[in-house]
Amino acid sequence: MYSNLFNPIVVGGITLKNRITQAPLYVGQANQDGTVSQATIDHYARRADAGTALVVVEASSVSPNSDNTTAYGIRIYHDNYLPGLTRLASGIKENGAVSCIQIFHAGRYA
Repeated sequence: MYSNLFNPIVVGGITLKNRITQAPLYVGQANQDGTVSQATIDHYARRADAGTALVVVEASSVSPNSDNTTAYGIRIYHDNYLPGLTRLASGIKENGAVSCIQIFHAGRYA
């Protein structure tokens, strides 16, 4: 039943080392200004190090008007967030996993 779980798979041209995925769960460890904290990097790097092939980073705000709905959530709508996001992606990759990010907007609650 699970014979392929630990076998590599190619998805959209990207090879994953197995079929284990970390779903996007809100961690809430970003800095108050929405930049990626070391605690956030450590959290996701541990998931990658544990053998997860694809790490989906938590819902991340794509607009300033969504910031009031996620305390200590990751923000991705301005270039000043790039250094932390780059360190986050590197931390995941260095531990053997592929990363992607869930984008978030609060819709009518923004």
